[in-house]
Amino acid sequence: MAREVPTTHTFGDKPYLGFEHVTMVPLCRRLLLLDLLTPVERDWINAYHDEVRQKTEAFFEGDDADGDEGKKRTRTWLERETQKI
Repeated sequence: MAREVPTTHTFGDKPYLGFEHVTMVPLCRRLLLLDLLTPVERDWINAYHDEVRQKTEAFFEGDDADGDEGKKRTRTWLERETQKI
């Protein structure tokens, strides 16, 4: 989704557009070659994973209490996959 974003430069009176994440799915950690990532790339991945966790964890609140083993596994997976790298 595109939206206006603040920038230090302008193009006349026209705003710049940026993009929001549409899907909230963690990046597959097994596919990341951490040795090849720059600090900036690591920071971006960590920020993205923080956003994923913040926007999706509410869907799994109370899952541990209702006894549904599948939901427990989902919450555990989300926590594991969105850990800092």
